[in-house]
Amino acid sequence: MYVIGGCVLLWIFCLPVFFAKVNVYASIVLDGIGIALYFGMIAWRHPGNGWYMALALPLTGLAAAMILLFVAGIRRIRLSILSSSVLVLGEAAVFMVAVELLIRSFRQLPPGITWSAVVLTCCVIIDAALLTVIRRSRLREEVRRRMHI
Repeated sequence: MYVIGGCVLLWIFCLPVFFAKVNVYASIVLDGIGIALYFGMIAWRHPGNGWYMALALPLTGLAAAMILLFVAGIRRIRLSILSSSVLVLGEAAVFMVAVELLIRSFRQLPPGITWSAVVLTCCVIIDAALLTVIRRSRLREEVRRRMHI
């Protein structure tokens, strides 16, 4: 059953390779739906605890939405490498906090952040440094020169 589900997921992931005119946004939505259905198949096969509705479905939806936001930022707004790095780190911080909050909710613990606060702090510090580099042209040119961007 798992192998069949994995093959279906592989087929869904490879659709853009076979069809040149597939919309990238539709492809990401299909990927998210495929992953959610695969998790649903696993939850159906091994019922218990309600982990699918409490954890798998919200995290899959959030991940797909964040990937859509990133792709929209790259394609529509034409973000630079540094700006896209800021976006990725911000999304990683939000995702980690969401993971911890959903896990705490699933385990029926009071809401709060512990380990994700470390990730959030690191991402905020790196984002602040990257935003400083983006805003100061001399510093940005120095980074481009040294990193060959």
